[in-house]
Amino acid sequence: EINHVLQLSEDADIIISSGGVSVGLFDTMPLIYEKLGAKSIYARIQMRPGAASYGAVTPKGQIIFGLSGNPGAAFNGWHLIVAPTLKRYKGLVNWTTPVVACVMDSEIFKRNAFDRYVQGKVIFGGGAPRFVANRHFNSSSMLGLYTVNALACIPRGVHEVHPGDTFDVYLLGLLPAV
Repeated sequence: EINHVLQLSEDADIIISSGGVSVGLFDTMPLIYEKLGAKSIYARIQMRPGAASYGAVTPKGQIIFGLSGNPGAAFNGWHLIVAPTLKRYKGLVNWTTPVVACVMDSEIFKRNAFDRYVQGKVIFGGGAPRFVANRHFNSSSMLGLYTVNALACIPRGVHEVHPGDTFDVYLLGLLPAV
């Protein structure tokens, strides 16, 4: 119910939601945000998965993040947009997500009109960091998210990735040794 959401948001500094921000029949979150007086900053992002997202600011200065309802897409949006913004919001100005060039262990064949952020893990062994993609890396997949410690950025226009190729990888958490 819209009134319940409005009531919950009254004392919030930051509002984060998941789902309802795309272009479907039930994607009504931007309408709810408008009732808060929010001014949209973005309504989609050119990345996959995670394009369906929304950002806004209310007249009271509340920051709004509307993430995709697909778990994998929301995961990417959280790590690439929300978490860095929250760190900046808390006053951490010299913080960035570490990026390392990794040798790919996996083949990926996917058309990329936008940058694609593939979920997986970085492992060390043989003298160079390697990236192993999750076997299930579509936007609606939750399989394997608990093992993800990195996102490989496959730039738009790159439609094939082969073992041995090198790409930039965003480090998200603890890295296991092999």
